[in-house]
Amino acid sequence: MPVSIVAEGGSMRAAYAVGAVNALFSHYGLKRVDVVTGTSGSAPAMAFYAAGSFPSCYNAWRGEVPSPRLLGFSNILHRRPYFDIDYLVDVIVRERAGLDVTALKRSPVRLVLPVTSYRTGHIEYVDFNTSNLNVFDVMRAAMSIPIAYNKTVRLDDDTYFDSHLGDPLCLDNPYIAGTRKIIILTYPLDYVWSRRKRMQTRLFRPLISSVVYRALLASFDKRAEAMRRCHECMQTGDVIIAPVKLEGRPLDNSRQNIDFLIRQGYEDAVQNLHLQGLIGTMRTSPRADFYFPPPTTV
Repeated sequence: MPVSIVAEGGSMRAAYAVGAVNALFSHYGLKRVDVVTGTSGSAPAMAFYAAGSFPSCYNAWRGEVPSPRLLGFSNILHRRPYFDIDYLVDVIVRERAGLDVTALKRSPVRLVLPVTSYRTGHIEYVDFNTSNLNVFDVMRAAMSIPIAYNKTVRLDDDTYFDSHLGDPLCLDNPYIAGTRKIIILTYPLDYVWSRRKRMQTRLFRPLISSVVYRALLASFDKRAEAMRRCHECMQTGDVIIAPVKLEGRPLDNSRQNIDFLIRQGYEDAVQNLHLQGLIGTMRTSPRADFYFPPPTTV
């Protein structure tokens, strides 16, 4: 059975997913799967994993992401978004971490990134095996968080925004149907958005469009539904990696917060017994050399 990685976003909480993927890549030696997909802040990690250069992403999260230039009130003073997604994509991902688009296109790992259509409010999937869209623009659209970034992104004939609002996990993604899924959550499996959090969201209504606002309100119930489905996935053999309790902050890119979340994700993946069992099965499968390729010699 094919294997996929499905990662939840959540702004800086995506550092948890980076830690979990680092465990897959470096601790377990799982260098490839068949399909990878991730919403919002997890999109870059999935792109680097598919391109075979995940260590570059890991190093960027630890060395480049903890910067006031990326996120903070100083950006507002310079008339930039509070969370400057353009800086994240164009400077950190493209220039400093150097995502190799050619390697991504040639990769046997299929990258599928979801984005939310501004026209319909529904999720659409970009398959980089077939799409000619610019991966950096798609990534930018997937992470276009309201309020903190508060922009939409044009892709062909439509406008798009943060995929985490359209569907926090995108388990309906047709490209992962029939795969054994390694699902990485950045919030606890039993986490429920509080009534207070929902009320706070309404305070930002004047700052965002009606389309984005409706998607933001609906995302609370959509995540609850996604977590219900995660429980079903566990019953059929899929693996869930998730924090036990909510720690770390989504809009805090301090080194302390990032390092904590990365370490938490790594340790949770290493200690996950269901993941250990799946990895053991994959190592003895006929496709073991695909999933765990031997080191290349120069």
